[in-house]
Amino acid sequence: CTASSTVLVVAAQNPSPSVQGVTSICIGSTTTLDAGAGYASYQWANGGTLLATTQTQAVTTQGTYYVTVTNAAGCQGVAFANVQAFQGPTVSINPSATGFCAGGSVSLTATNGMASYRWSNTPAGTTDKITITRGGTYTVQVSNGQQCTAIASITITEFALPTVTLSGPTEFCNGGSINLLAAVSPPLGTGSGGYAWSGGGTSPVKNFTTGGTYSVTVTDSRGCKNTASYTVVRQNVPNANAGSDFEAYPGEAFTLNANGGVSYQWSNNTAFGNGSTNIPNPTGIIQSTTTFTVTVTDSNGCTSSDDVVVGLGQVLKCLGESEGVTPNNDGHNDTWTIGCLQYFENSVEVFNRWGQLIFSATNYDSTWDCTYNGTILPDGTYYYIIRTKNKDGSNGIVYKGNLTVLR
Repeated sequence: CTASSTVLVVAAQNPSPSVQGVTSICIGSTTTLDAGAGYASYQWANGGTLLATTQTQAVTTQGTYYVTVTNAAGCQGVAFANVQAFQGPTVSINPSATGFCAGGSVSLTATNGMASYRWSNTPAGTTDKITITRGGTYTVQVSNGQQCTAIASITITEFALPTVTLSGPTEFCNGGSINLLAAVSPPLGTGSGGYAWSGGGTSPVKNFTTGGTYSVTVTDSRGCKNTASYTVVRQNVPNANAGSDFEAYPGEAFTLNANGGVSYQWSNNTAFGNGSTNIPNPTGIIQSTTTFTVTVTDSNGCTSSDDVVVGLGQVLKCLGESEGVTPNNDGHNDTWTIGCLQYFENSVEVFNRWGQLIFSATNYDSTWDCTYNGTILPDGTYYYIIRTKNKDGSNGIVYKGNLTVLR
């Protein structure tokens, strides 16, 4: 007996996988290879070394990477990828200086010969060299022909300028001077460049005798400089005028007259008694030729001085000789008193009515008690002659008159 049956055999198609992913990498970086989805299993290998059994394979080194995939029918397919690993660039930054003064700049230069440059911060740059005007940390990223990149950073310090302040008077008087002081913060230390004044000078203080605008430049130990300026005005001094020289007489009040300012101060206070000496026109009395000096101050506080000479008069205007004497020892009018005669060289003679000389004296001092040979003169009228000399030695006026003696 026989029997038969029919079996349909279907031949499954082998899979044809394809590896996707970046096949050029930089040493030290990673790429991921992908065999594609939909397979029942995966087996990655590099040479004789089995790797992952997943759809993807992470690759960090150069080589040929195979993947064997199996579909649901158990059929297999193989694909591979050649991965190349390129050496990355090495970069450094060379600064023209690691620090600079505010207002200055520094050049940063990265290793040359790179395919591209990208600087961070401001200013952004795309060349191997940039110039910066602010302190901070600067970074450059470079790439070579294989697009491998490297990064370098550098920190540059920006130094603050020293703060300079000038102080001193803003005005001074002609013939005087002022000192300007330069104060620096922070204080200058060892190795600093010090001070440089316009017109010369290297100390913190500078003396000036003319008006104008002056400056000082200060350099600190880092070489950072700053300058301050200051304007001063030189005021003219007042034109002091004490008046013309004149003459006065002993015991006679006189008035001085000055002008040229807003306040006045006279010398020789004793000549003014209790009067004011800080006015333009004080009143005084002299006993001898005297020079008075007035110091005049104007609205700017500037001063100048002038002199006036008050001389004794050439005549005895103040003589005021007494024409009567009562020598009775009552303490009143007992001697013949002649006012201010003592201030002049003189000679005095007294005669009776018969022309007999009964008294004479040189430089009379008002002490004659009307006696002759020790006896008080009888009542009557007597006659005197007073001869004077002026201060320059010349003969002065001769005074003649009557003298009454009444006991």
